[in-house]
Amino acid sequence: MYTLFNRQQYFDDLIARIKDVKSGDRLLFMTMSIDFIDKAMIEFKQALIEAANKGARVVLLLDSYTFMLGGKLKFGPLFYSNNISLCFKNSVFYQTNRTISELIKQGVEVKILNAPLRKFSNPFKGRSHIKLSIINDDIFIGGINLISDKTCDVMVLFNDKKIADQLYLLGLNILSKGYSNKAIEDDFFLPINQTDQIIIDKGLPNKSLIFDSAIKLINEAKDDLLLICQFFPDKQLILPLRDAYNRGVKVRIIFNNFSKHKFPFNILHFLVVFYFKLKLPKVFFKSEVPIDRYFLHAKVLISDKTAMIGSHNFVYTGVKFGTSEICLISNNRLLSKNLKDFSDSLIK
Repeated sequence: MYTLFNRQQYFDDLIARIKDVKSGDRLLFMTMSIDFIDKAMIEFKQALIEAANKGARVVLLLDSYTFMLGGKLKFGPLFYSNNISLCFKNSVFYQTNRTISELIKQGVEVKILNAPLRKFSNPFKGRSHIKLSIINDDIFIGGINLISDKTCDVMVLFNDKKIADQLYLLGLNILSKGYSNKAIEDDFFLPINQTDQIIIDKGLPNKSLIFDSAIKLINEAKDDLLLICQFFPDKQLILPLRDAYNRGVKVRIIFNNFSKHKFPFNILHFLVVFYFKLKLPKVFFKSEVPIDRYFLHAKVLISDKTAMIGSHNFVYTGVKFGTSEICLISNNRLLSKNLKDFSDSLIK
């Protein structure tokens, strides 16, 4: 029922599916960040144009983060004002804006979501962190943005017409309103079957159904817990993990070395890990990704036979900021096994 893709596999499969669409088909993509730098993203752009020219409806929803903050703390036009056209020429923001304009001219419906309401807004507050692709009844959910960044990440694919219909209508509502937290009425569960469901976070500060579900999963764990995340978890999640360890649950946390993060987040991550190393069992730090490896961006939590995979980083800081998120929670044993196999490949 579920198929896992790493970044390269995801873009290869996604582009192939887009190229195969016909008139009347539907395509919807949501991402926090986008660029059109590497070969995969250039092919993705061209595939969207070809699909729109065939008569398919193509919707691309981008969070305004795309024009607020770039690599190495390069602030974009929406950080300073509400006018994208103020991009400096030759900047990544300018090039991205030109490509978006080209997509719109070719019939792709593009919306910049959650535009800041004032200058010098916090680029991390009020974002849509959702990573979602819908091509007819095929649904991709996970942590991969539509960018050229060579991160280690996963997306999960499944086919379900009812769920695709509901997520597509939600996407069109977001397209119409321009703000994810206005289009999403509240955090909610979207049942797939008796055991599996999608969870959507509206994006209200200090409120997250996904984060609450993760804590519930940890608290109910009996045998083992596996957490894969780019950040070492903060207190709100680490304390339940410690309690699970103390009651005999095998706990494994796979996370980035602090040096893999950009300034100033590398310093903050170092301080968090240093602090918890004084208080937690050594096994909690045994699966840190080696410094010379990739940047880990996947977001996965597995408790016994239940798996959560999506856009949420499982850190409470994002909850404080109020970000819209998506997650799949499943009791499918094969999905859990495949995610565990993926985790085994991370630190070999």
